[in-house]
Amino acid sequence: MGEHTHRVTASVSHDGWSGVCEALRSTDRPHAHAAFATLWTLALPTGRKALHRYRALDASRIEDLVRDVVVARLSEIVRAASPRAYFVSAVHNTARSWLRSPRAEVAEPDAREGYVSNALDDEEALRVFVIDVRARLAAQSPRTQRIMAADAMGWTREEIAAHEGTSRANVDQILSRARRRL
Repeated sequence: MGEHTHRVTASVSHDGWSGVCEALRSTDRPHAHAAFATLWTLALPTGRKALHRYRALDASRIEDLVRDVVVARLSEIVRAASPRAYFVSAVHNTARSWLRSPRAEVAEPDAREGYVSNALDDEEALRVFVIDVRARLAAQSPRTQRIMAADAMGWTREEIAAHEGTSRANVDQILSRARRRL
């Protein structure tokens, strides 16, 4: 056991999230593994930093949201290509969902007022953005995905409509709705 703990500690010092997640991937009981506690020590400050822009969330609510994401999405975090970026994306989505919920005791903050720049470096912000966009694109219907791809490739609305067997107005409406969702 001492060697295993040492290996996890060495991995954590080199690349915190990847090392801990690698250790958790190799066990059948990740919640009982020593690396789970290390993941929590990484997740809490990361979650605080990620949710800092949500002024309507107090420290205890942020800790609750971080705990919910770590527990509910542990397997996805551990399997992610970039565990920290996946976690940040998941904690943002969870916070937005909670703020929009009628059960929330606070109002959603004004985006301009609550935003703090430099919360993530550019590379990490790009990773979070890519995860969010991929998830939102995957949530679209296959038809909407085809229409969006054709539009992105420069097809005219008339060409798309003819290919999909619909009207130009319908293509316009599908693209408009899809862009609002994204």
